[in-house]
Amino acid sequence: MNTNQAPKRRGRRGLALLAISALAALAVPAAGWADSMTLTVPATPVQEIGGQVSWSAVSEEPALAVVAANNPGVPCASTPAADQGTTLTPGHLLEGGNVGDWSGSAGFTPPTPGPYILCGWLEEPAGLIETDGGPITTSTSLQVQVRAPVISLKLSLPRAPQPGRPFVLNLTATSEVQRHMVVEGMTATKHGCPINSSVENDQHLIDQDVTGGPWPLASDVEPLRRGTYIFCAWADPTQDSGLEPQASTSLTVHVGTQAPAPRPRERHGHPLAGRPATRSEFTAIDHYFRETERTLHDRLAWVHVSTRGPFALAYLTGGQDTATVLRGSGSRWTALATISDEGLRCGLVPPRVVAELHLERYNEGPHPCEP
Repeated sequence: MNTNQAPKRRGRRGLALLAISALAALAVPAAGWADSMTLTVPATPVQEIGGQVSWSAVSEEPALAVVAANNPGVPCASTPAADQGTTLTPGHLLEGGNVGDWSGSAGFTPPTPGPYILCGWLEEPAGLIETDGGPITTSTSLQVQVRAPVISLKLSLPRAPQPGRPFVLNLTATSEVQRHMVVEGMTATKHGCPINSSVENDQHLIDQDVTGGPWPLASDVEPLRRGTYIFCAWADPTQDSGLEPQASTSLTVHVGTQAPAPRPRERHGHPLAGRPATRSEFTAIDHYFRETERTLHDRLAWVHVSTRGPFALAYLTGGQDTATVLRGSGSRWTALATISDEGLRCGLVPPRVVAELHLERYNEGPHPCEP
């Protein structure tokens, strides 16, 4: 009987040892457990609207998270101290770090639209009073495309103006973020409105900041002589000084005259329909201009892609503002030429103008807004 029972007692001790080993494995991280970090943002962040960058992390030893936002074309550095971006996370004074699975978030308010690179690092605490600067255990990055805010402008007249009599001009404005609305009036020419409100020194009929809306704004216009006039409205970032409006509109007004009969439309006589570039298209075109951005300190602000032809209009801003027409699709694009401000105002350019772009490299060129 004894020889039959002894093995059973040894088996129970073996099971107990296995149970203890399993509990120990749960209490102590496995050898070689690699630290990791993942960054996420809400879908399509908006310029100047505060959002959150969230991270989830796994660390074997106590670790702290550092997150920064880099401008387009500026890669993440190996350490936060060497990075050229804007640090989003506060310093870690008197923090001992986190172990295991943990997460957090930081505010992200992009000042301009366009592509950003978010950089993340896990670092060991340098010391309770030294805040950051410890050894890096892992790093990550995330490319983010920030869109411009939604803005709408509409000019209207309550009644037709008469020569020599004052009249009222209305502007209905809506803006997702605060924007400075300016309205000017001038004698109409074939050139249309200036590219921005700083080109001329005309009186501002409306000069007001707007957030949300729609907001009705009105201006009393001094009496005008018989003739044709154009009223122009722009919406600018408040710190922009009127140089780079993000939205504009115009209204042609005939004082004491009849509007001319519309001329028949010529073939391809109007700007092409366009859409914002997809993330992959924007990335490909941004890569195409990478050398230009480095040498001239420009950045790609926005891209519109034609829905009726293999063309796109790209606007670079920074060192010298330019609008460039490209031909291609997907990840393959070739610049045809830099176009005039007139072409920029009109968005995408008709095929007949694209064919003539070599004529406007050194002059104003044709007027694609006109039929």
